[in-house]
Amino acid sequence: TSHYPQVEPLVSFDAVLELPRGEPSSVHSYGKAASQFAELWLPQPTTAPAPLVIFIHGGCWLSAYSIEHSHALATALTQSGYAVWNIEYRRVGETGGGWPGSLEDIQAAIDLLYQLQAPEVDLQRVAIAGHSAGGHLALLAADSSQQKVAAIGLAPIIDIAEYASG
Repeated sequence: TSHYPQVEPLVSFDAVLELPRGEPSSVHSYGKAASQFAELWLPQPTTAPAPLVIFIHGGCWLSAYSIEHSHALATALTQSGYAVWNIEYRRVGETGGGWPGSLEDIQAAIDLLYQLQAPEVDLQRVAIAGHSAGGHLALLAADSSQQKVAAIGLAPIIDIAEYASG
């Protein structure tokens, strides 16, 4: 059973930031920019390699929205027995952010994950997931992955032209 509290079906952005959250087990840089890092969240206790969710936060690709708002989800997933590779990336408003830099960051972070060879993580059971702009990046990353992965887009922005028109 999860220790994570039930919430209302529609949660405001501010309410998400107020949800309980833990801390990542470790943080790993995959580039030189401040936004080029990923957090490894591990369930406790770990008795066997945990299935992995590679998660990419949303926020309209804008630097105004950071990885912080995905910490409550990472906490809930680890409480449910999943390992989480939570990726921060350069976004619009940062040097190198936008197209294609944001996707290249996601790919570099995933490459680093496979190089880490963390024994607590089952790299045979992997889903790449993301929300909103992160959902778009997750679907692109899964499509270009050399690994066998599931892809989950949570309200992904996949029609860029329509999204840009409002």
